[in-house]
Amino acid sequence: VAYTKSIQSDKPAIEAYEEGRQYAERALQLSPQLADAHALLQLILVQADKDWAAAESEGKKALVLDPSNSEVLFGAGWFATVQRRYEEGERMYRKALDRDPLNYILIDGIAENYYRSGRLADAEQILRAHIERELRSTWSRAILSRVLLVQGNPDAALAMLQEEVDEGARIAYLPI
Repeated sequence: VAYTKSIQSDKPAIEAYEEGRQYAERALQLSPQLADAHALLQLILVQADKDWAAAESEGKKALVLDPSNSEVLFGAGWFATVQRRYEEGERMYRKALDRDPLNYILIDGIAENYYRSGRLADAEQILRAHIERELRSTWSRAILSRVLLVQGNPDAALAMLQEEVDEGARIAYLPI
């Protein structure tokens, strides 16, 4: 929940990550066995700190504590994806999507995995299906715009980006 709030907030990313880190560390002080807190800390260590060893350690703790938790599986999927372990990342995302099939963060995560691994058609397919189901799919249109650009469709990419409902996503992807 804290991760979702941080990426949807109007705060600068560094502030959102620091706030998330404080929440995670406080939660772990109160309950060291809280898998969600370890998973949140893993994401912050990946995104803000680029501390791969610490992120992997937190992710392993989270998976041991609650291996079927979709937040934990998202963190494991994202970590594997940024480490270019795409098959492992996809497995983690698939397990999470089995438990929470309409979670847009998971869908965007697996689409990002597909994009980074060169599976552009798969990324496009899952994003388009999600956008058709969910009108308010934060970041999905922005991610799809990047896929379309790499596929050689700059006009379609720009049109998709202009449809993105999240201003932060539009700004982040505008340089495409």
